[in-house]
Amino acid sequence: MNKLKRLKKGFSIFMIALITLSTVFTPLKNVFASELNGLETSPDGELKSKEMEEALKKGTQNNKLRLARAGSTVVYKGQVIYGPNIVGHFEVDGEQAFCIEHPKPTPATGTSNDGGNIYDNPKVAAALYYGITGDGNMFGSDWTRGTVLTSLVVSEMYLGSYQGGQSVPGYDAYRAKAASGDYPKAEASFSVTNLTSTVVGGVQKTQSTKLIADVSNKFELTNIPAQVTVHNVTTGAQKTGGSLVIKGGDTIYFTAPLDYDKDFASGALKGSMKDYSPILYKMNDDSLQKLVKGGWFDPTKTISFTARFEARTGDLEITKKGTDGKLLAGASYALKNAAGTVVANVTTGANGKISIKDLQQGDYTATETKAPAGYTIDTTPRKVTIIAGQTALLTLTNKFVSFRITGHKADSETGDAAQGDAKLSGGKYGLYADAAATVLLDEAVIDAKGNFTFKTLPLEGSTKTVYVKETVAPEGYNLDATIYPAVVTQTDNTTEVITQNKTYTDKVMKGSFDLIKFGNKPLLQSQLAGLKDGEKLPLLGAEFTVTHDKTGKVVAVKATDLQGYVNFTGIPYGDYTVTETKAPFGYKPVAPFKIQITKDGQHFNYLIEDKVIEAKVKIVKLDATTGETVPLAGTEYQILDSEKNVVKFHVNYPSDQDMDTFTSTADGTLVLPDTLPIGHYYLVETKAPAGYLINPEPVAFEIAADHDGQMITVEMKDTPAMGKIKGTKIKEVIDSENVDPEKIVYKEVPAENITFDVVATSDIVTPDGTVRFQKGDIVDTVKTDAKGYFESTKELYVGENNKYQLIETNAPEEYQTLAPIDFTLTYADGITPIVWKEFNVKNDLIKPIIGTKATGINGEKVLNPLGNTTLIDQINYKSLLVGKEYTVVTKAVNPANPKEVYASSTTKFTPKTADGTYEAKLVVDGSKLVGKDVVFFEYLQYKGEEVAKHTNPKDRNQTVHFTNPKIGTKATFENGQKATDPTGDVTVKDTMKYSGMIPGKAVKVVTKAVNAKTGQVIQTKETTFTPKAETGEYVVSMVLDAKQLAGQDIVFYEYFHKPETNQLIAKHEDINDKGQTVHFNDIKPVPAPEKPAKIGFLPTTGDRSMDLLVLCGLLLMAAGVYSLRRKKAKN
Repeated sequence: MNKLKRLKKGFSIFMIALITLSTVFTPLKNVFASELNGLETSPDGELKSKEMEEALKKGTQNNKLRLARAGSTVVYKGQVIYGPNIVGHFEVDGEQAFCIEHPKPTPATGTSNDGGNIYDNPKVAAALYYGITGDGNMFGSDWTRGTVLTSLVVSEMYLGSYQGGQSVPGYDAYRAKAASGDYPKAEASFSVTNLTSTVVGGVQKTQSTKLIADVSNKFELTNIPAQVTVHNVTTGAQKTGGSLVIKGGDTIYFTAPLDYDKDFASGALKGSMKDYSPILYKMNDDSLQKLVKGGWFDPTKTISFTARFEARTGDLEITKKGTDGKLLAGASYALKNAAGTVVANVTTGANGKISIKDLQQGDYTATETKAPAGYTIDTTPRKVTIIAGQTALLTLTNKFVSFRITGHKADSETGDAAQGDAKLSGGKYGLYADAAATVLLDEAVIDAKGNFTFKTLPLEGSTKTVYVKETVAPEGYNLDATIYPAVVTQTDNTTEVITQNKTYTDKVMKGSFDLIKFGNKPLLQSQLAGLKDGEKLPLLGAEFTVTHDKTGKVVAVKATDLQGYVNFTGIPYGDYTVTETKAPFGYKPVAPFKIQITKDGQHFNYLIEDKVIEAKVKIVKLDATTGETVPLAGTEYQILDSEKNVVKFHVNYPSDQDMDTFTSTADGTLVLPDTLPIGHYYLVETKAPAGYLINPEPVAFEIAADHDGQMITVEMKDTPAMGKIKGTKIKEVIDSENVDPEKIVYKEVPAENITFDVVATSDIVTPDGTVRFQKGDIVDTVKTDAKGYFESTKELYVGENNKYQLIETNAPEEYQTLAPIDFTLTYADGITPIVWKEFNVKNDLIKPIIGTKATGINGEKVLNPLGNTTLIDQINYKSLLVGKEYTVVTKAVNPANPKEVYASSTTKFTPKTADGTYEAKLVVDGSKLVGKDVVFFEYLQYKGEEVAKHTNPKDRNQTVHFTNPKIGTKATFENGQKATDPTGDVTVKDTMKYSGMIPGKAVKVVTKAVNAKTGQVIQTKETTFTPKAETGEYVVSMVLDAKQLAGQDIVFYEYFHKPETNQLIAKHEDINDKGQTVHFNDIKPVPAPEKPAKIGFLPTTGDRSMDLLVLCGLLLMAAGVYSLRRKKAKN
């Protein structure tokens, strides 16, 4: 047992120790772990001990390194730490190197390797170039940061995965440089390597080529030929022969003389810039990290180009011709270059040609030094351009001796002046080789001056005869068929062209015409009557003038005879204008017309119609009061001429007829179907437009000479037809002489002094569009006389669209408002100046309507019969005058005998609205109206006159009823008995049977227990209940002390009260009523009870002797716990 206790105790100690150690060391572990995790290491980074570090530096590592002779000397110089990042510091052959495989172990000093090889990786190269040891060092003098980031990023570029360093400042920019793989490289090339040349500006010029290389990479061009020039476009430098240094980005080209024909090859060119490349060192033990460093090496690649040139020469061929087209031998020329130096003297051969070979490209001139026999010399220098590889062609011409025949044309009558439109130009002559004029040598056209010239022809000897003949006569002339000889003779050797001139004449063409003159219509209706159908009226005295169009010269003037005839002859060829210079009165001269004489003996006949001076007539209907156009159709007119004859027009549509009455269109205008000749006329209106009166006065108007071809407007003014109103007004009044007890009696009488406004309910517009009144305007006011008659004081405008209202403006307040009466005034005809509209108008009295509802003060229709009961008579009224005082007489009467008035009141009130409610209150003694109905009569008076009443004794809505409540009771004990022993508190049930109660109306019940002998109230109890029906039962229970009432009869009184006012509604208090009486028996003697004995130590009911025992027990338990705790404490 003790052993078990000891084991438990030991286990407990062990657990406490374990918990304590956990509590103590867990925080330490957590602290250590957090510190370790907080130190960021690269994937190969490991926290090396001091001993491990020393071993690596010396070349041993836990006795596991195998030292061997190395290709290059590797030296491990220790760890480099920047923040949480750790890398190794290495040197290879005395230069700093970097581990490139961080996940592998670190090589120790002296680790054998392959001696290093160039590693072609642009990203690794860029990382080394911009790293701490590179020429593009991004870290400056911060060697630690630069070494850590160079080592980590070089490894990342090599392995292709993140190796650490992201938290080191500059990581992102440096890594981006490395990842781009972009760093200065010795790579170079030319954009074009085969540079061909063209001729530009008198020299050979090659294509341009660009040196694509780093700007710091320079190349030297050597052995440039003495005749070749190199041009540096980028720098502007140029060099002829020798050498020139160019750098990356420069663009160059070469030039040489046109005769230079050797290519220039640059040879193998090597730049000044070395190749930068990583050197990768692999350890012989492949499990160890590789190392890398950067280095510069001489470039192995070369670049080159070739500039190509070729000599530029061409040939010249000269051809010599005469102006006759023959090839000419013996023409000599001197050829000069652009500098003016003669480079060749040549002479054309039998074929008229000579060739000159191998001329340098450029401009030359050829000048004739000797002409062929029989031709004139041309000493003008002729320019020619030689293009390399081509033969330039130059053709030159010499003139020969020739002759030229000329002539002059004239009119046979007027000489050099042509007649009419005839022309002495434009004709043609032929030059012939034979006298029969069959061999045509040339044809010439006569010019504007009447001259003509044949082409120049070779003389071909000392003399020659040719023949001239007119082939085409000039316009307006007859052809001359004569053949005229012309002899030409050479007189000297220096004249190139021999000329001869002669004058030739022609006869002009002539023609004639005649005409007959008539009018298109007569001026008057009476003249028209004298002509047959289709016959025209000849016109005497119409004067015509013939004028030459071109010169404006008058050729002839003549006038028509009685038959309207005239004749003109001898008019020369040409265009003429015939003008009617004088027309008969009332007629317009015809428009000038043209005649054209185009043939000799030509004749024309003309029928000339003169048109009357006439005008279109537009008739416009105007409103005489406004001057505005009346846009209505249907106005009818006639036209009278100066002799007062009715003018008629013959029309074909809609039927073939003579028309003498004309009707206006919808716009109120009318254009006559035909024109009216010059003269005086009268416009007569035969029918007026709707809404207007016929104008009885004709309107005179004139068609004058200056109206010709125009439209004149004739205005006819009409006066609008008007209207008026009239009528009778009556009104309704109370017939005080005819009284009906149940209703108000009315009668009708004339309404005097009632005014009406005539109001426009639309814009009042006459057909001319004039707004006479605007909508809402009062256009007239009328007033009734003693007979109720009224009539317009002003004229009103008629028309179905002109709408009016007759509006009563001063109806007495007790009358109903008369609704406005809409009306229009209908146009009658064109001869009725005034139309009437009649009205019969009645004013009805405003007849108030009253209806009532009688209730108690709380809206009850059934009331308890209480004294001083207030009744409400709610009067619902309609059609009262707002703001006017009314008198209300209210009576509460017996419906069986309305003359029996229980109460009445007379009050005054002023309604705020026409329809509403008014309450009248009456106080009655309800105790005198038990079981009765009360009905209300109401009488409404205005200005002392009864205007409405409500006196229906059968109207239940204005009737209230007073109840007749009764109570009957029965009192018993709870067991239903009427008597009981006086044993203590007993309950008595008082059952009340009621009738005549108001359902739903609460009742306060007072119940009293009374000594039936003395009348003394033993006990009172108040309760409240709400009857559900008019009759029913209600029970009140009362607890009485039977001991105190032994030997007594107790009777119960009951009282029903209105709870709000405590007014008595009903009661039952009959002291002799056995039904509501109970009896308490006398008290009987009772023996005293024995006191119960206490058994043993047990307490009796209500005994508190156990309390001490319980208390002691609790004290003992407390002492025991205390003792145990002290004992444990000692142990």
